[in-house]
Amino acid sequence: MSPSKRSPPSALEEHVEALTRQVTALLDGESTLSASTRQGLERLRDMADSLAGVACDATNEADEQKRTVDEILDVLFGLAQLDFSRRAPIRGDGPLAALAASANMLTEELEAALLRLREARDTAEKATRAKDMFLASMSHEIRTPLTALLGFADLLAGPKLSESDRLNYAMVIQRNGVHLLSLINDILDLSLIETHGLSIEHLPFSLAQLLGDVAVLMQGRADERGLAFTTVLEGPVPAVVSSDPTRLRQVLLNLVGNAIKFTLKGSVKVSARFEAASSEIVLTVTDTGAGILPEHLARLFQPFEQGDISMSRRFGGSGLGLAISKRIVETMGGAISVESQPSRETTFVVRLPVVVPAGTAFTTTLSQTAPDLTPDSARLPVGRVLVVEDGEDNQDLIAALLRGRGLTATIAPNGEIAVAAALAAWKGGEAFDLVLMDMQMPVMDGYEATRQLRAASYPFAIVALTAHAIEGERERCLAAGCDEYQRKPIDRIAFTKMLQRFLGPRVDGLAVGPPILSDFAADPVMTELVSRFVRAMPERIEAMLAAAREGRTDDLRRLAHHLRGSAGGYGFPTLSSAAERLEQAILGKEGGAAADEALRAVVALGRRVCGEASNPVS
Repeated sequence: MSPSKRSPPSALEEHVEALTRQVTALLDGESTLSASTRQGLERLRDMADSLAGVACDATNEADEQKRTVDEILDVLFGLAQLDFSRRAPIRGDGPLAALAASANMLTEELEAALLRLREARDTAEKATRAKDMFLASMSHEIRTPLTALLGFADLLAGPKLSESDRLNYAMVIQRNGVHLLSLINDILDLSLIETHGLSIEHLPFSLAQLLGDVAVLMQGRADERGLAFTTVLEGPVPAVVSSDPTRLRQVLLNLVGNAIKFTLKGSVKVSARFEAASSEIVLTVTDTGAGILPEHLARLFQPFEQGDISMSRRFGGSGLGLAISKRIVETMGGAISVESQPSRETTFVVRLPVVVPAGTAFTTTLSQTAPDLTPDSARLPVGRVLVVEDGEDNQDLIAALLRGRGLTATIAPNGEIAVAAALAAWKGGEAFDLVLMDMQMPVMDGYEATRQLRAASYPFAIVALTAHAIEGERERCLAAGCDEYQRKPIDRIAFTKMLQRFLGPRVDGLAVGPPILSDFAADPVMTELVSRFVRAMPERIEAMLAAAREGRTDDLRRLAHHLRGSAGGYGFPTLSSAAERLEQAILGKEGGAAADEALRAVVALGRRVCGEASNPVS
């Protein structure tokens, strides 16, 4: 904005100038004035001159203020039109100078905000385009195995199928179901990472064992594709390192699985070395597959994007595995990189810091554990299992799996019915040896049902069997009172191992569950005291059983009362609650059946405290 012109003289200035002219005229035209009168007129003229100067300064200041206000208004009008190029000059340090500075600051802030808004819009549009591409790709990937699943399920229902065709169709259904589950797991994993972040553990484990196990798992897939597959240690590595073995295993399986999938012929090699200077393990996965073009490398690790859509459609997969692996490695404090030559070779490198315990030996040999292929026909001790599940198809499936292993299955369609059934069976002397608890159900969910059972001192094993797989779900189930957590869909080998764990040897007709640890297990001050309590537990159990056999009710009540106090003090609240129930059953004259069942619960928990599943006290 151009400066304002000088304003016309104000009325005050005109009057002062007129007065000055009149006084000057008197002084110049009247020669007869006395000396005193002339001196008075001269003083009046001087005063008028001074007043004229003041009036002129005031007019100039007013002009300056008007110009400043116009400049500030010009900036504000520019803001209304999203024109951020204008600035108001700052003159002096008065109120108008502060207002000009504020207008300029507002202009700069709004300009920066608009820039951020445009960047956010561009980012959102880019993310939307990427997700649209991803969803289009996932729609294709998910529909492909679904087509096979539904199609072969229809064929499987045919009445004239040969046994060979029926087996082949079932294997196709299983294979496509596993593939579909893998796709869904990738989508869920990335969603959980984006929403909740990652929880990383620091546990000691054998790197050589982990690498060997991965090699065993992936060897079959490499053999199916006719690929040479090797896993080597490049120099000695610590026998034990501390990091998160589960997450590292996930990353390795992902990288090796990709290498095998994208390699049509040639080889896949996995190598590991330890760099002592930085205390890092360096893992490399090299394949002789299709390679990656330079323009695709930049977005290879981006979620919802794939290095080459055509390659994904050719070989299948969600394209999320590398994004997940990158997040895992970086959360663990490491880095992942890739080098590739199109149509020749691709190498992924993972650098991961680890803690090596003092005095750890080194090894140059892989350690391999044969995969656990527990046959479905493995028989378990006879036991009664309460299946708490609201889905009819899942009820039938779980019951069939249990009955195929020689177990008795009873169905409860919601938590409310389950609580009533479990407590009634317990009080009636026919307690369920295991409760398989779904967590999402109508009427009463599994969390509340488990809490109510534990509040009633229910001493038998409860295992969460749920499709919930979000971060922290295992901890939530255990906090509610579950002894273990397993995901759906059911892994048959893991399911069988779980049954073998919780339906172990039977003592006095009672299935004994896994050992119970004290709440003070990690407290070094309490270690010896808790050990003494545990060592004395077999003697306590025998004393209670003897008192019951000999009809010494007062002695049994006294022993239960003492156990109630000491068990709680040494960090075994479940045992304390069971002992309290036994004491109340005796005092309340509930009858022999209630006291006998309460005693059986105390004995079962006592044996779990001292880890006597395999060495029962008779």
